[in-house]
This record gives sequence, structure tokens and C-alpha cells, in this order.
Amino acid sequence: MNTRWILFLILSACSNRMLAQNIILSPPAMFDTVLVNTTDSLGFWIRNTGATPFTVTDINTTRPQFTVRDTSCLVPASDSVRVYVYFMTNQNVTWSDVLLVMGSGLHGALPLRWRGTGRYPNILYNSTQGLWDNALKTALTNLVTGHTSLGYNAARDRMFETIDDYNLTDTVECVYIGRRIHAATRTEAQNQNFNTEHTWPQSFFNSDEPMVSDLNHLFPTDAAPNSARANYPFGPVVSNITYNVGGSKLGHRADGASAFEPRDIHKGDVARALFYFTLRYGNLGNYMDATQHNDLRAWYKTDPVSAKEMQRNNGVATYQGKRNPLIDHPEFIDRISSFISAASPALFPDVAVSVSTIQFGNVAQGDSLEWKLFILNNGRATLNIGSLTLQSPTPAFRIVDMPATVPVDSFAQVRVRFVPTQPNQSFNNNLIIQSNDPDEGTVQIGLTGTSTSAQVQLLSPPDHARGISSPVEFTWQELPGTIASHFQLSTSASFATLLISDSTLAGTTNSADGLDTLQNYYWRVCAKSIAGWGPFSSVWQFRIAAGLTVAGSMNPGWNIISIPVIPVDSAVTTLFPAAVSSAFAYSNGYTRSDTLHTGPAYWLKFGPSPMVSITGEPLFSKTIDVIAGWNFIGSISFPISTDSVASSPPGIILSSFFEFDGGYTPAVVLSPLKGYWVKCSQAGQIFLSHTAARR
Repeated sequence: MNTRWILFLILSACSNRMLAQNIILSPPAMFDTVLVNTTDSLGFWIRNTGATPFTVTDINTTRPQFTVRDTSCLVPASDSVRVYVYFMTNQNVTWSDVLLVMGSGLHGALPLRWRGTGRYPNILYNSTQGLWDNALKTALTNLVTGHTSLGYNAARDRMFETIDDYNLTDTVECVYIGRRIHAATRTEAQNQNFNTEHTWPQSFFNSDEPMVSDLNHLFPTDAAPNSARANYPFGPVVSNITYNVGGSKLGHRADGASAFEPRDIHKGDVARALFYFTLRYGNLGNYMDATQHNDLRAWYKTDPVSAKEMQRNNGVATYQGKRNPLIDHPEFIDRISSFISAASPALFPDVAVSVSTIQFGNVAQGDSLEWKLFILNNGRATLNIGSLTLQSPTPAFRIVDMPATVPVDSFAQVRVRFVPTQPNQSFNNNLIIQSNDPDEGTVQIGLTGTSTSAQVQLLSPPDHARGISSPVEFTWQELPGTIASHFQLSTSASFATLLISDSTLAGTTNSADGLDTLQNYYWRVCAKSIAGWGPFSSVWQFRIAAGLTVAGSMNPGWNIISIPVIPVDSAVTTLFPAAVSSAFAYSNGYTRSDTLHTGPAYWLKFGPSPMVSITGEPLFSKTIDVIAGWNFIGSISFPISTDSVASSPPGIILSSFFEFDGGYTPAVVLSPLKGYWVKCSQAGQIFLSHTAARR
């Protein structure tokens, strides 16, 4: 079988980054070619720019060509995790998919669009690249047209003497009943009651050349089953059986029409021979009707190409100069809806949704929570959204927006809002999506939510604020009928330890001074009315500016650099304004990176002797994923000895750490701003820390 390759490309959904609640998905650009039917992987980063860990609860794909094995993980605060998507196809076409990342606090999903393209290295089938249906049939017809016609006698001689003498022992087998004879020539075979079967009956093309001698549909048979088959169509026989030998039968199909059913091991061969014939010559004599066509498609799948069938295809090509492409690439059938109809096939959309149920959880009366639902179209025609409605109209659930259409291999967002109108109640409804998908015209999404008493709305500082200065001014929105407000500030998200707890506030502001840098702070407020104290607000957090600056000089030309702090803005142009090139990361090949992460190293080019200065939160330690082979790694905020670098599993570091200064030299110290090459014996992790144990 031909070796095949694929080209794997990943594209982001709308831009290079998708941001929601401080979570960024950052994909690479291009993957190297890999063998088809061999699973390969491409990684993307889930980056958490917030001050609290982010839990990935699920990662879904919608096409079977794309899979994710590690569908849940924890992304530490101010850190990132690499997730690998696996791609495999047996087709020389392009597949697209939308990967959906779900996690704590997202209220929906973050999408990434992926694309994988299969390619065959054998240039014989280059003309079929990316084609479907009539376009693919035309390309295949061009490939099989113009074969060398041997003439009927010479073709039969080659069949009996060579092509169907598989073991080169002068043994020929009847394709219908399995009877074997010893015959070195056609004459010897005919003298033992063998003759030649025309799978497409020659009475339907007047025994004309080149059809009558085309070895792609000629097979050796015993005279009896050949006579029984006559020129009947092929099909499953269920009744009125008049011939039944060696697994082959003549009788009636389920619709009462006469049909011949070959033994199981020849059914796929028959289907591929007849479909080849339609590609090469058309439906001559209208021999193939829709019923036979459908039966043959089923046999094509249940009896796949065997080594013997491939060997025969090679033998036929030796003499005729053309191959049966349906034997070389049996997967072509999945891209051809009909071998007997020239009409353009109807194309349909294929709807999918990101979740089957939206659970809003607890929401305070008067507050609201919005969920982002994604509608995907994996079909081959535009998905038209006829309507998007609530099964039971109620003010508690609101459809904020809806798409009119979803293009092929794309997605659209629907925002659904939960606004509970009464406290302490459960709400249930269904979102009904009507579309032009013929198989799933109606999709139902369950909606659930529970209301609580009204909560105070916090205003500033914004949730997950970073880099703010002390003293900090807090503001919130007052609820109607408020008598007093209770303000709490803590270094614990559970408020186990309180720095401030003041329940005597008469207004909607408070302040705090003397707060430490590099510390996460959490605050909340509740209100008191004549009915008593209400529930606390949502918990918001912030972080005081750290202010660590790492500076150094770069060499003119190319440098290996890394990000030694957690900056506010990770864009290359912000961090390195003096750079004269794009930044390039390495992962089984170089990829351009517009946004830089802590952990990996990058190539970056500078002009004459520039100075570099990066400010951000200190990076005291870093865990870096590595693969077997060479890895391109960065550094942290402080110099560390290479002897202090630890690994898991232990002992996987095989080489020195090599830095680049116009040439490669082993490093003794890993310095901030620099990057390094290091070789590992297997996949795992290495740990950088200014207090790390020796590896």
C-alpha cells in the first residue's frame, strides 16, 4: 500500500488568542508532515494570567480525526500548561474542527479551530487532492483512462498464466466457489472447465474492446457458477435459491428481483471492479441500478482490500499500465456519494452544540449570569438557523443574540442570560434550535438555574486586577433599602483569616493601606436591610504591583531569549521593542510567536547592541514540559546553577545546557533573559528554582 503523509495546520478561532477571565489559548502555526494512519500530536498553550489557579474541566473535539487524551488539568496562577491534540486521517483532504476548552468560571467554552490536511507522497494521486464527488470521479476517470488494451486472447493468457497464479505454482482458483486447478496456460485451464468471468456482463457492451479485455473486471471462474451468474445483477440472495455452491448463490433479492451473490471473500472485489468500470466507461447498458449500487457499497466495506487483491492490482498494472485506484485507496468511496449518477450530490449541514445542558448554578435575585453556547457546523453546506427560542417563555432566561447562519467548518456563538426574578427558587427551561440539518433539525438544550437573595455588586478594583498601588480604594453598588454594609478583606479565598472585617460602614466605599506585593488579596461585601443581613457578594481578588525589573544587553543579530518575569503585556513588540525580527519557538520545528510565555526559549534578532529591560512579577520557579530529544527552554528571574536543575523522572537530562553567543557553549549558570538547548532521554518535566535540589 502506498505510503501517505499529512500536513497538519492549526488555526485560532478568531485571532491568535482567545481571552476569557484571564485564560488565553495560544496555538502554534504549522506542523511538520507525518504519516497518515499514524497518530501525531500538536500542542497548544492554556495560559492563566490570573492570580488564582484555573481548572480545565473538559476539552472536546467534534470530528473523529481530532482527539485530546488529557481532557482535564490544573493551570496554576500566572503559569501555563501545554495540551496536545492528536490528528489522524486516511484521506488526502483537509479536515477542520473546533476544539472547545471548558473550565471553572468560564460560563461556556473557549474555542480553537484546527485544520489537518492529508497528502499522498505518490504523485500518481496528486490530482485527487481535496476533491469530492463529481470532481473526484473526474480525476479518477482521467487516471484510469488510456490503459494498454491487450486484446481478449492476450488478456486471458496473462490472467491464467501470471496475474491469477498468485503463488507462481500454476494454480488457479475460481473466484466464486474456490475450486482450484493446476494449469500453466489458458488452454489447460479451459480443458478443466474453467473460463473467464466478465464482472460487468459483456452483453451490456456488445463484447466490445477495450471493455471485453480489461483485466480489472475479468476473473477466472469455474464454468458452472459463471453460467449460473449469467448477466444477473449482484445482490444479497434471500429466497428462491436455484444455485448454491461454495458460498455463491443465485436466487431472489428482498425485492423479488433475480440476483447473484458471490462468496464473502469476493464481494468487495466485485464492488471495486464494478465501481472501477463505471469510472472508466460509465454505466454501460444501464446495468447498475440504485439497488445494486447500494448493495455493492455495503460489500465494499464489509470485504476490505486484501493482500491478494492488492497483488492482483499490481499484476494488472504491469500489463495494462493503469491501476484500479479504488484498490490503492479504498477510502475514496467515502468521498463519492454515487458512481452511477452525474448529478451534483445534495450537500447538507451537520449541526453540533458545545453542551447539551447549561447549568447556571446559583445567581442572586436581580443579578444575572451569561453563558456562551457554541453552535458548530461540520457539514458541507451552510447551516441556516430558522429559529432559536425558549420552550416556555419566561423572563428568567433570555436569549441575548443568535446567529442567522453558520458557515461550513465554522461556529457561531449564542449568549443566554439567566436573570432570576424571585429569590430562593429553581428555574428550568429548554432552548430550542431549529435548523436546516436534515438529520437533526431540532436541537434541545436544557437550562437550569437557582436564585438566591440579592447580592451586592462589586465595582472596583476589578476582579483579578494586577499591578495596582497601595492604598487600595474599594467601591461597590448599594442595594435598595441598605442600612449598613459589611466589608471583608483576606489573603485567603475562604476568608479563614481576615485582615479587615467592618460591618459598620454606612456608604459604598472603603480603603486599605500597607498591603504587600506578590500577595493575592480577596474581598467581598454584604448588605443589611430591615430583614437582616443578606448574602455576601461574589469574591473578587487583586494583586499589588511587584515591580521587579530584569535588564541586560543583547548581541547584534540572533539571540536565544526567554521571559524571566510575569509581565502585564506579553506581546513581543511590547517586551522587545528593539527587536528586528519575529520571535520563533521550537517544538518539532520552528513556529512564529507573537505572544511570549514563561518557560520556553525563543530566537529573536536585534540590531546593534540593544539594551533590554522587562518589568513584571518575579518568577521564582518554573516547571517546563520536555520531550525526548532536544528542548528549547528559558530561565527564571534569578541566576541558578545548572547543577540545581531537577527533573521528573529523575536523571532524564542527558546533555549540558547550551547557550548561544555567536556559537554554542555549555552554560554553568542559567541567567535571566537567556534561553538554552538541553537534551532529554524521554518526555517529562524539568524544574527551575533558585532553591531547587540537585537533579
